[in-house]
Amino acid sequence: MNKIKSTLISAYACDPFKGSEPGIGWNWAIELGRLDYNVFVITRGINKEVIDKGLANMEPIPNIHFCYYDLPKWLRFIEKMPFGVYSYYFFWQIGIVSIAKDLIKTNNIDILHHLTWGVFRQPSFLYKLNKPFIFGPIGGAEMTPNRILKSLPVKDYIKEYIRVTANYVLRLSPILNRMYKNSTVIFSRTEETAEFLPSKYNHKKQVQVDIGIRKINHYNEKPTNQKLKVLYVGRFMGWKGIHLSIDSINKINKDQDDVEFTVIGSGPFEKELKNRAKSASIKFIDWVPQSELYTYYESHDCFLFPSFHDSGGTVILEAFSYGLPVICLNIGGPNKYVDDDCGFRVKVENKSVPEIIDELSHIVLDLNENRDKLEDLRNEAFKKAEYYNWSRIVKTAYNFIETKL
Repeated sequence: MNKIKSTLISAYACDPFKGSEPGIGWNWAIELGRLDYNVFVITRGINKEVIDKGLANMEPIPNIHFCYYDLPKWLRFIEKMPFGVYSYYFFWQIGIVSIAKDLIKTNNIDILHHLTWGVFRQPSFLYKLNKPFIFGPIGGAEMTPNRILKSLPVKDYIKEYIRVTANYVLRLSPILNRMYKNSTVIFSRTEETAEFLPSKYNHKKQVQVDIGIRKINHYNEKPTNQKLKVLYVGRFMGWKGIHLSIDSINKINKDQDDVEFTVIGSGPFEKELKNRAKSASIKFIDWVPQSELYTYYESHDCFLFPSFHDSGGTVILEAFSYGLPVICLNIGGPNKYVDDDCGFRVKVENKSVPEIIDELSHIVLDLNENRDKLEDLRNEAFKKAEYYNWSRIVKTAYNFIETKL
């Protein structure tokens, strides 16, 4: 086992003030620096302003070095084309190879680590530089039963069909398979993605959580709400399953409004969601700054998140950090974080969409009628958040990498 002293990270998405992929890029770099690794991060030039601001707001970590790269101006038009963000990303991955090569020449770098985006469908080319190469944690191969996807409007169902088709086509991609062959470790966010990748790479695979929590938001006393207050925070996308949440709240409040449902976010599915909302107790709120979200977490009782194929779960850990139990489906990333002690997982196997909605309704209604259950769930949610701290997540991953060197 060789000790890693220096790592070069590819983090296309990297932002100290955001969650999801940008938060992953930032927090892994910061934690590796705090763990005394010498860290070089290649990220987009447009991230420099927020990264400088983030560095200015924390204790200096002298062993972290950010390097910035964007495509030449004459190529940046491709980002504005249909699906152009993926084309830009592909050429960006090619462009950073020469930067990484120069960094290797001038610094004693032990490993190369592609971190964000963490999706198996897009390759990195850092494996070509004759250093141990780490890919991931990645996701993207989580699947949803077709009978559930059919609950979506036709346009969104077609998008999901294209996604599934692309997954199976790209599983055979010679570019991706060449990268897998030359990887030292392939981290997957979920068991589903690990199993989906070709079995000949099984000896390289490791399931590894990629998200964490930096602060547990304990507060003295949970407010006693007259009505159970249910929360959703995130993008309004069809595959997020918010329409199932709304249908379940509509069902509960059909005769009288017993439950409030606050839906925070924005996105292309917003019109569909608002059209579905029949209850006056379903409230839509536009994006709220991260610094102000705490007021909603603290004032609500539980978090409803029946996403179809999230490979991560940043918002789930955020909910846990405020003591909110989470209600989800037993598929994708949420299934990895939620258990019976801190929330509820609705099994989707052999169930129709109406049956799933009925079960979501039953869980919420039971919590509304038996508020005493919330305290134990709240305590276990805090414990979950404490377990998934950034330091432990990153340290565990790099300890595993060292066993493979």
